[in-house]
Amino acid sequence: MRKEIKVYHICNLPHKVIFRDEDDYLVSICRLAACAFQTGTEVWAYSFMSTHFHLIVRTDDIESFIKMFKINLSRWHNHKYNAHIRVNIGKRELNDEGAIRIATNYVLKNPVHHGLVEVASRYPYSSVHIYFRKHIAREPYYQGEYPSKHLKSPCELGSGLRRRLFGSHMPPDTYKVQDSRVVLPETFVNDKIIESLYKSVRNFLYNMTKPMDEEIRMFGKDKESINSQESRVSLFGKLTDIQACSIIDKYIHPKTYTQVTSDEKAILSIMLREKGSDKFQIERCL
Repeated sequence: MRKEIKVYHICNLPHKVIFRDEDDYLVSICRLAACAFQTGTEVWAYSFMSTHFHLIVRTDDIESFIKMFKINLSRWHNHKYNAHIRVNIGKRELNDEGAIRIATNYVLKNPVHHGLVEVASRYPYSSVHIYFRKHIAREPYYQGEYPSKHLKSPCELGSGLRRRLFGSHMPPDTYKVQDSRVVLPETFVNDKIIESLYKSVRNFLYNMTKPMDEEIRMFGKDKESINSQESRVSLFGKLTDIQACSIIDKYIHPKTYTQVTSDEKAILSIMLREKGSDKFQIERCL
């Protein structure tokens, strides 16, 4: 018997930094695309921050999708850093268009909420760039130049690179990979459904720039909700978490952050404080 297809907002409980450099972000986007394909899940929106992520998805088997995505994130982190990470994922069912719109606003503007960028369109690790892209001047993707001349289908990648990006899952050739680093979001995110939700580019831009009062009311009303936990982790600071992690990882190379000694932690804490890190950033990055 086929399960009912529903729309969900998904996020994980912020704890420690799980995306330490740009490669972690890009591989996680690839793993998201692969897990969505394998479980028959539609991705409508996403946003990845250093300690957590937000997704809007549509599926008839949310538990299978969450399980597979958690496993893929954990395997990548363990492979790269020889460290197990805790990925506690919560879900919220979205029952009508109004709730979906508010949740999508919240997902796409979450980097603004955390002070990472001033406007949502300047954040690279979200799907904000793909909606109404024929009408809006686009920011560059990631650190590379876009549009790229180096687009390949997964079948054109070597088996080692394909496995690195997508894990054990074989993605469809409708996906396009930019510069052998990341799958383009417009090849796996259902941007048309989100565009139909906002109805016009003007309304989309208004929602991306208006204050987040409506979104905060929706996601803050349930004190037991996993979403309310997000406010406990502030990402504001003079250094981004990527910059802080880069300082740490360069100092301890070739060791990983899990192998840092207490003496090294003390030295690194002083170095990071001198560069503007607060105790919360030092704790989550070390």
